[in-house]
Amino acid sequence: INLGTSGSTIVESCAASICANTGINAQTVSRCTANQCGIFGINAITASDCSGTGLSDGIGLFANTAQNCRGVSSNGFGLRALGGAHNCYGQSTSSLGLYANTAENCYGYSISSIGLQAISAAQNC
Repeated sequence: INLGTSGSTIVESCAASICANTGINAQTVSRCTANQCGIFGINAITASDCSGTGLSDGIGLFANTAQNCRGVSSNGFGLRALGGAHNCYGQSTSSLGLYANTAENCYGYSISSIGLQAISAAQNC
């Protein structure tokens, strides 16, 4: 599902599976899942109540702001929030589980890297 991240594009209550590139790409994504995607499970400016899984070096969930989201990847970031992550979970086998500017009430897990890395602030993580 590719609506682009510029303009007022919205994807709600949708699912995508086994995608070569990006599962769901839109400005606002809510209540969606994208599984087994090559580059991004979900790519959004704002993501809420979503779950994304990236394959190999792909990122599970990539957003400016993520709320109540889950991102998982093998070798890429599980969840990457350029701005803030709130009530989120990120997991990766060999990269950062959750990587955000600010993280609040978040959990990150990685087998061989850093579970959670917040650039500016982490609270209740």
